[in-house]
Amino acid sequence: MTPGQREWICAASRIAAHYSAGLYTLHPLSIKLAGGNATLTWPTGTLQQADFAASPYTDVATGSTYTVSAGLAKKFYRVRF
Repeated sequence: MTPGQREWICAASRIAAHYSAGLYTLHPLSIKLAGGNATLTWPTGTLQQADFAASPYTDVATGSTYTVSAGLAKKFYRVRF
């Protein structure tokens, strides 16, 4: 094992991500529709958004709730731990 591999395996951010995934399940993001809006909630981490599933994602919120208009625009969301 190279030093670079050891750093990746033992990095604090990787350990935190694995811990959070186990603690909050693999699908911590929930979406509810009401009044023409979509409200996204998640227990921890940073919400990210992209125009396409394979696109680069950008941070949009660090709280636990984010509300957007449920219009025709297609967006993809994920939570980064």
